[in-house]
Formats: sequence, structure tokens, C-alpha cells
Amino acid sequence: MKKLFLAAVVFSVVLAGCVSNSLEKITAPDGSVLHCEVAGTPQEREIGLMNRSALCVDCCMLFVFEESGKHSFWMKGTLIPLDIVFLDENFSVVDVKENFLPCRQKPCESYATKASAKYAVEVNAGQAKKRRIAEGTEILHGK
Repeated sequence: MKKLFLAAVVFSVVLAGCVSNSLEKITAPDGSVLHCEVAGTPQEREIGLMNRSALCVDCCMLFVFEESGKHSFWMKGTLIPLDIVFLDENFSVVDVKENFLPCRQKPCESYATKASAKYAVEVNAGQAKKRRIAEGTEILHGK
């Protein structure tokens, strides 16, 4: 019984560590739901998905910026290929960058949105197209 209790405690601590930031749900144009870890502080945005070896198929990271603007991303320390979806303040898609590969050599290239964005969503490479996320579509959001 003690082993089972200890295993449950360890599992809870590990799970809490994986979900350190708040979570938010968004709905893609195809009706599928993604569960986003929110990166809302400068430090959280800087770290993003660095050093993660995997991202579940229905998971994403939502970057929330203080102001709309032409924000840029790089793949330094990122281990998995990603799509980046840039959204305006109304959660309308203003730009989609597809299939960014991890940066293997320095300096790492920087990728900026072509239009002003308030949010960015990182998903596994190929998921933007699969979920019909394209410029001009809308993303529904809510906890």
C-alpha cells in the first residue's frame, strides 16, 4: 500500500512539473481542440518549447505578448519541428510559418511574422495544415 501511495505522489509531482504554466484550450478551424501551455511572461516566452523531446499531437504552446507587433521566433534549443501560427488580438490568423526545423548550427535564424500579432501558437510540424489553420481563419479560445 505504501508503494502505491508513493508512486501516486511521485506521479503527481512529475505531472505538476510538466504543467507548470496555466493551460488554455483553443479550437482550430477543423473543430479539433488543442490544449495550450501558456507562455505569458518574457522568461516563459524565451524558453518556449526548448529542450522538449516531444509535444503531444493535441498540445501546443500559446505565446501571449503585452502588445501587438511583428514578433520573431528562433529554434535555438528546440528539439522538435514546429509550425508557428501568429494571431491578432481577435484570434484571427495573420500568418502561418510551417515546418521549422530545430537549429543545429549557430547562429540560429530568426523568423518574424509578416503582420502585427498579439499571440503565437506553436504546434507540431504539419498540424497547422492538418487542422486547416491558414491566414484569415479564426481560432476559438477559452479555458
